[in-house]
Amino acid sequence: NKVTVDNLALALATSKRVIITGSSRVGKTQSIKDLTYALAEHSKQTMKCLPHIKQVFSWNSASLVTPKIGDGISSLQKIKEALGRHGSSTLKVFDEFGKTCTDEKNNHLVVQLLTDLEDKFDNVIAIATEDEYKLLCRMHPSLKNRFCQFKIESLKSDDTEKVLHHTLLQEAPQTIVDEGIMLYLVTEYQNRFRERYPDSPLPPQPHTSKEMLRRCIARVSKSQKLPETVKLERLRGQLDALWPKAAVE
Repeated sequence: NKVTVDNLALALATSKRVIITGSSRVGKTQSIKDLTYALAEHSKQTMKCLPHIKQVFSWNSASLVTPKIGDGISSLQKIKEALGRHGSSTLKVFDEFGKTCTDEKNNHLVVQLLTDLEDKFDNVIAIATEDEYKLLCRMHPSLKNRFCQFKIESLKSDDTEKVLHHTLLQEAPQTIVDEGIMLYLVTEYQNRFRERYPDSPLPPQPHTSKEMLRRCIARVSKSQKLPETVKLERLRGQLDALWPKAAVE
């Protein structure tokens, strides 16, 4: 995640407009969340690339692809006016960008959207699947000149295993696991998926394995509670039971 965030920050600093691409659920939105967290924590590499970014705003692109309203001002122009002098210090994220902009019924509005993005905005991140990006480039060839593509690939097994270990330490550090269980989660799921869907590509990682890990954590957390935790919960229950009586008296 750190490598991805650092590279994303560098791409944004270099080109000012980035479109993140990758298969569905590969971690495109998560990468932006990680970048936002790095900015909030003043990560050294991130701040080196983006020292001017002070805030992050996100919009669903579908809400922006609309005809000009009564006064002839587009949605993006309204956003620029609202940001005012803070526009240059704001990271602007456009979710569902690929899905919205590849809808042919929105074509003439999309052209205006792309023009406005180029003329009025920098520090922009848009999100699209790989297929949406390819179609978008065919429909609007100038997109390649306006946006730098930042492709997120599904992680390999060993990298996914590292992410799972990190997830476990963050979300359930008290949980006891056997050595090699993370690799087992990854390979076992892949084997079962191949048996059931032999002609389909494997789901993106690490998202799929992280979901499996969280389900496992939920199942074993109760049976592996520390004695102190059990005692604390019992005491809390006793205090909660006494509260209504004490309140009445």
